[in-house]
Amino acid sequence: MQKRLDGWPSGLPWDLTRCHLLVMMAGMLEQLRRRLRELCDIDAISGDERPMLRALRDILAGQVDEFTVDVAGNAFAVKRGPQPGPTVLIAAHTDEIGLMVKSIEPGGFVRFEKIGGVIDNLLPARAVRVRGVNGVIGVKAGHYQTEQERTQGRKASELYIDLGCSSAAEVRALGVDIGDPVAFISPLLEIGGQGHLVAGKAVDNRLGCAVLLELAMGRPPSGTLVLAFTAQEEVGLKGARLAAERYRPDLALALDTMPTGDTPDMHEHRDLNVRLGAGPALQVMAGPGGRANLLHPS
Repeated sequence: MQKRLDGWPSGLPWDLTRCHLLVMMAGMLEQLRRRLRELCDIDAISGDERPMLRALRDILAGQVDEFTVDVAGNAFAVKRGPQPGPTVLIAAHTDEIGLMVKSIEPGGFVRFEKIGGVIDNLLPARAVRVRGVNGVIGVKAGHYQTEQERTQGRKASELYIDLGCSSAAEVRALGVDIGDPVAFISPLLEIGGQGHLVAGKAVDNRLGCAVLLELAMGRPPSGTLVLAFTAQEEVGLKGARLAAERYRPDLALALDTMPTGDTPDMHEHRDLNVRLGAGPALQVMAGPGGRANLLHPS
């Protein structure tokens, strides 16, 4: 059986073509995974996306026709095709959820506020990083906890970060101060040895950013491609609003991660009709309770 694919000789047997495609796809997957790991290692909490902007500027140097950053912290990489055509904007947000230093106690312990959708029950004993300084969210030793403390979670307002300091002066000597972003320490892990399943902090949405960087390495056949790396998505889609107004594209796409409905604590039909490994999902309605963002039918 013969099958012609663009870029392959018409006489190439389909089995051989498929083999080449699988090898090529495996290489692309490995490249994407390396890029994702590189981006996830960067700490860029909502409101301070500067570390990601610096990395994007360096990676995209010489790869795009234009690279700019606006006052909101959005980065725009523009590629123009050799022929006129539509303006297509594809966006992915650069920020991640985390914490912010709220106050520093005289004894050196750091109180914090949440930034984005941080779950209180997942905070105790989490490893964190503040301005490059490692710490841990403190928790009472298990054998001193009451039965109620062992079985019930604590609110974020009751918790603190231990940076190993015995005074506020020691904390400030490390370069840590009020308003500093706090990132979770959670390196990218491959799950189950399958390679294409990963877990770690900031996968939402460094995965989308990694895809945009792959798009930047090619040239659009016609028109203008705008790659928008948006800021402060985790606290209200603030950067994306400005991005859409700036370029007025003919078509805009937002790349992001989403939950899956095929786990024991979710129901694929009742909660979310998305399955892990079933391919990309196109949201026709995003948001609960009927107050959603609705995709135009066309």
